[in-house]
Amino acid sequence: MRAVAPIPANPALISEARELFTKLSENYGKYTVAGQAEYQEQGRYVAVDYIASVSDRRPVIVGLDLIDYSPSRRQFGADPGNLIEDAIQMAKKQNMVLTLNWHWNAPMHLLNDDREPWWRAYYTNGSEFNLRYALRNTQSAEYRALLRDMDAIAVELKRLADERIPVLWRPLHSAEGGWFWWGAKGPEAFKELWRLMFVRFTDTHELNNLIWVLTNEDPDWYPGDDVVDIVGVDAYPEDRSETLLENWNDLLRRHNGRKMIALTEFGGIPYVEEMHLDGVWFSYFVTWTDQNRGKLGPKNVPKEHLLRIYESPAVLTLDEWHESSKGNGTGDVPVSPEVTADGGEPEASEPAQNQESQP
Repeated sequence: MRAVAPIPANPALISEARELFTKLSENYGKYTVAGQAEYQEQGRYVAVDYIASVSDRRPVIVGLDLIDYSPSRRQFGADPGNLIEDAIQMAKKQNMVLTLNWHWNAPMHLLNDDREPWWRAYYTNGSEFNLRYALRNTQSAEYRALLRDMDAIAVELKRLADERIPVLWRPLHSAEGGWFWWGAKGPEAFKELWRLMFVRFTDTHELNNLIWVLTNEDPDWYPGDDVVDIVGVDAYPEDRSETLLENWNDLLRRHNGRKMIALTEFGGIPYVEEMHLDGVWFSYFVTWTDQNRGKLGPKNVPKEHLLRIYESPAVLTLDEWHESSKGNGTGDVPVSPEVTADGGEPEASEPAQNQESQP
């Protein structure tokens, strides 16, 4: 495994985001950084606190989802609450690193019936929205709705940018599975949408705090090195001790020395030491949660395993992250070529039920 230079896809990346990217690069192949998707019980975030109650340590990375900022959810009364304010507090007060997902509710044509209510419209089966048609017809209502939704999310991300908070930004994930509408029309439509979002967020909205994380494993779905910073794997193996060697090797063959590889979702807390022994060196892991069904998350991990991983010398936790060497933060990292919306090189398994989010 070769080192990866921290060369951002966005040449205008702010110094705080460059520092984060550099620090991930410096630790790549030495440690795996701990991360946790957060959720609430009775109005209080519980996942990170639970980990701390067991191990007296906290993850470096905390994950949140912008799902309820989707305009087609807001119109039905979905309330994202204080999620962005909470994210600012996590970054500023708790010194955690943010990773943000967006389960993008389809922009239009929601079925909203007994089988597929409006809040499930991020699934392919939840709407009749046709991404290929929208992209081919830039004067259509569907294309305008795509831009409207992206602009709405950009407003929220801008609040983080204004605070100079870097974000591991992970939109449009697991497209190749086909269960989300952004992957339902195949790889070409997906790649065009990814590049459209990159250009709109980077050029139009000047969101220079985003590190772009792509979770797709199929090379046909890869939108290009110039619009991706980190590549990811989402994995939910029956055997949680699985080291994911095959997934790792497939991605390493294509991205070795060019892009860091992360375990962007995992249905448990991975066996990091065993992974390292197998030569699997994910930059970071994020343990997923499933608050509706209660089958995932740190509370469903044996306490002795949680404690073992959070005390492992192979894993960086929050206290160790801030003690370890920082990136230079000088802004002199080399940058990649300019990106356009229509170029680039030619990249799931995530159980759909693990993504369900009901108001």
